[in-house]
Amino acid sequence: MTEQMLHDSAGTIALPSARSIRAYREQAPAMAAEVTRRLRERPDREQLIGASNEAAMELNHRNHTQFIAAWLEHPEPRVLVETVLWVYRSYQSHGFSLAYWPVQLDLWLREITARLDAEAAGELRPLYDWLLWQHATFAALSAEQAGDAAGDSRAELHGEASNEASRPAA
Repeated sequence: MTEQMLHDSAGTIALPSARSIRAYREQAPAMAAEVTRRLRERPDREQLIGASNEAAMELNHRNHTQFIAAWLEHPEPRVLVETVLWVYRSYQSHGFSLAYWPVQLDLWLREITARLDAEAAGELRPLYDWLLWQHATFAALSAEQAGDAAGDSRAELHGEASNEASRPAA
């Protein structure tokens, strides 16, 4: 799937009502704290988030709810896709594994179901289901983008080295 196809797919996500978004915002701090607590208790925590990344994980969970609520109020598919791709690249570069994303998204779904009424939870589920369904695509595209960025950096370094080598000696 291309990035454009992912943008198009994001445009089909059913959006929740304003009431459900408000309920999500109200429960966001408690949900973020519980997702963090549950991940801290996992025996595979270090394999999921890397060593010494608990503070980054907690920050990600707080930022997650803020971003999701803002995006739901002003849904722009490109913003969702580009942000998720950035998050995948950024957190992986700090030691988070690809396995972290479906684990934490599943925990978000559990918290949404536990803390919101059935209607609100049902209206928020399509976004989280979509994020889970697109995990492999986000993983592949973020890796491709990270590789492209590394390739660009190597090319720039190589170009600089070539320019220096071709300069006449002083």
